Amino acid sequence: SSRTSFCVFLEMAGSPESMFDPEVISELRLQFNAADADGDGEIDAAEACRLFAQSTSPNASEEELQRVASGLRNQMDADRSGTINF
Repeated sequence: SSRTSFCVFLEMAGSPESMFDPEVISELRLQFNAADADGDGEIDAAEACRLFAQSTSPNASEEELQRVASGLRNQMDADRSGTINF
């Protein structure tokens, strides 16, 4: 499926800097900072990945959202701290 392919893409892509142009990184940074409500430089991994899954697959079933969010969390929260930092 396209959702599984996206998760595989993230695993193979590496860092955001290797995936996106500097302008995109700048926009991602702005969005990250907006989501970082307490300003500590981290956002909750589970919540962030679920929001991302919902925004990219608005018509997905609950099961699909959980699967995509879990795959994203496994990739983005590499140290398993429960948070994502930029």
